Amino acid sequence: MNYISKQHHVAGRVRKLMTGLLTGLATAGLLTTATTAQAQLILTNATPVTETFDGQGNAAGAVPAGFVLAAGTTNINYFNAANVAVTTRASGTVAPGALASNSAGAAYNFGNGTTATATDRALGFLSSGSYLAPRHLLLAVRNNTGATITELAVAYDVEKYRTGTNPFEWQFYTSPDGATWTPQTSLTITYGSDGANAVVNPPSSTSKSTVLSDLNLANGATTYLRWSYVGTLGSGNAQALGLDNLSLTPTLSGTANPAPAATITTGSVPTAAFCVTSTVGSTAFPVAYTSSGTYTGSYKVQLSDANGVFAASTTTGIIGRALARRFRL
Repeated sequence: MNYISKQHHVAGRVRKLMTGLLTGLATAGLLTTATTAQAQLILTNATPVTETFDGQGNAAGAVPAGFVLAAGTTNINYFNAANVAVTTRASGTVAPGALASNSAGAAYNFGNGTTATATDRALGFLSSGSYLAPRHLLLAVRNNTGATITELAVAYDVEKYRTGTNPFEWQFYTSPDGATWTPQTSLTITYGSDGANAVVNPPSSTSKSTVLSDLNLANGATTYLRWSYVGTLGSGNAQALGLDNLSLTPTLSGTANPAPAATITTGSVPTAAFCVTSTVGSTAFPVAYTSSGTYTGSYKVQLSDANGVFAASTTTGIIGRALARRFRL
């Protein structure tokens, strides 16, 4: 009897210790970090994956899967316990509820139109004296395609919802681990000082795209993207900027390219000789073609030999590559 009583006593102490440990972890944010680490944007095949942010609805709340919001100039880490995955305000470009010169600083669910009814949404920030810049959108992208992702085409729009007398930048970074970031400076968007702090209706939009070459992301691995909202002269008199229409298109290794939904057939080029090198280009010439359908995604331009025969390898003879956001053939 005494032995059983001691067992119960020990078990009770263990339960209390475990409860205290779990409470401490939750208070420290460590349990939240584990949950955040599992929320990723999943790529399952070579089909482009898009995020329009319209699923956020018309109120503040949860951000799309894979995104977390971070702050500060140091320790910008996807797994930082201080990160959050919710917006705290929603606002549009048309009254009632439109952005104004006195709008509060926050993480915003922006709407193109009236706050309560606009269906075209964006995710971003408006800083202030109490909600300091820089702020960051971090995204975890997991490869579940069953193949290695050799390249990742990234395209997105940055939308401006309020002017501000403080100049701002919208920057883009990549990371293999969510902690060590490489700036992609060619994608930085610079917003100069405006004459006033006022709503932009409709919001202005700037499109950016890039192809992350030599990615070699193994199946089951994760890569990370970051968009940073940075005030040049601090956080006050800020511009409201948001991310919209994100598109990710992976190129897979060891798998056949999907059958195209659109077709393009080119004619012959002029018989006169021409030269294409890394330093010397030929004179522009027309190429006749017929086409049908609509194409969205990344593409490469391959040069054939003099007999019109293309190399079997899709990496041989490439003279250009780009990303078609929506290219009507």
